[in-house]
Amino acid sequence: MENRSAQELVMQRLGIRLSSEQSAELYYGLCNFLVAKDAQAYIRILKIKYDLLKEGVRLEKCEYLIMEIMLEMFQSQHPLILTSVAYVVKYKS
Repeated sequence: MENRSAQELVMQRLGIRLSSEQSAELYYGLCNFLVAKDAQAYIRILKIKYDLLKEGVRLEKCEYLIMEIMLEMFQSQHPLILTSVAYVVKYKS
């Protein structure tokens, strides 16, 4: 489910059609970069995930929402990097 969710999210947010594996790899690479640069981002994401699961949100839906939040965080903190990565992925893949 996570790979499919990553594929849908990358298509919706970045406008890039990739395979499930490529989308997941791109998403996890962006997340790892964000967490490495901002330790508080990881804590915020864990807290949001905990709150969503506690409220009864299904795990698949929760994972998709977390992915979306992570991409929003990345876009707000590092818009130039995200635009550059999206451009390279779109035109070099």
